[in-house]
Amino acid sequence: MDELDHKLLAELQAEPRKSSARLAKSLGITESMVRRRIEHLISSIDLVFTALPDMRKFGYLTSAYIAIRTNQPSKFSAIAEQLCQLPSLRFVCSCDGFADFFVRGDFLSNESLASFITCDLGKIDGISNVDNIILLNQVKRTFGYAENRDENQTRASQKVNVGIDDIDRHLIFELQKNSRAPLKQLAQQLDISKPTAYRRIKKLVNSNIIRLAALPDFRKMGYQTESFFGIEAKLSDVDSITKSIAMHPQVGFVGICSGPTQIITGIFATSPEAASYLATRELARKEGVIRINWIINFNVLKRTYSWLQQ
Repeated sequence: MDELDHKLLAELQAEPRKSSARLAKSLGITESMVRRRIEHLISSIDLVFTALPDMRKFGYLTSAYIAIRTNQPSKFSAIAEQLCQLPSLRFVCSCDGFADFFVRGDFLSNESLASFITCDLGKIDGISNVDNIILLNQVKRTFGYAENRDENQTRASQKVNVGIDDIDRHLIFELQKNSRAPLKQLAQQLDISKPTAYRRIKKLVNSNIIRLAALPDFRKMGYQTESFFGIEAKLSDVDSITKSIAMHPQVGFVGICSGPTQIITGIFATSPEAASYLATRELARKEGVIRINWIINFNVLKRTYSWLQQ
C-alpha cells in the first residue's frame, strides 16, 4: 500500500458507499483509478465491504466472550473444526494465554447462552473448561484501524420490533455481502426503485440498526499481533479505566464485563513485543488496575460478518 491507498482506505472506512466520482474528486484522481485501487485493496489486504447489525435491536441481548481450555492436545484440530461449525459463534481463534481458544457469540438471553455452553460446547469431546465473559457494555468498537435459531429462539426474536419489514431484512442481508453494491443492483434484487433503496439504507444507518463498514485484514497491513486483555480492576475505577483505554489508537475494542474479569480489550500491534509494551507500560500502570490476563491470538479460525440470515 502506498500513500494514496491509505488515503483511499480512510475515505472508504469513513463512508463505505461513497461513490467513485466523489472519491475521485476528494483524492484528485480519475474514477477509473479509484475503481482499480479499490480492487487492489480487496485483493491485497482482503478488504471487505459489509453491514454490521446492532444485534441487540434484533433481540440478541447477551453478547459473550468464552475462553475455552482443552486437556487433550491431540484433539485440538478436531475441537477447532467443531467450534467453527457452530453458527452461534462469529469469531473463533486459537491462542496462547489463559485459554486455548477464544470465541465470541450473540445470544437471545442468558438462558440461551447457558444452553449453548451445556448443549453445544458440552458435546465437543476434549473441552475441559470454559470461562464466560458476558459483555455488559460496549464502550468502544472500531473497525477504522446470525446464527441459526431453534424454535424457542425464533419466537423470542419475533417479539422484538425494530421498525423494519421483510424488504429491510433482505436489504440488510445483501449489504452484509457487499455494502458498496450499486443502488440499481439492490433495487432490482428487491424489486423496488432506486430512490426507495436509497431511503431505506439511509434510514437503517441513521437509526443505528446497521453500520456500513470497510474492513481490512490488519495482519496484511503490518499488524501481526492481535491480542485480547482481560483486565481485573477495582470496581470504583472501571469507568475511568475504560474511558482512558478507549482513547488509545491501537485499541479496537473495549467492553465492561461480568465474569472473571471486569474489562476486556482487544488491540492490534506490529509484534508481540509491541503488544507487551502496551500491556506492561500503559495498561498495567493505570490507576485501579489489579491484574492483566493476556491472550495472544495465534490464528483466526473464523470471523464472519454475516450475522443475520435472510
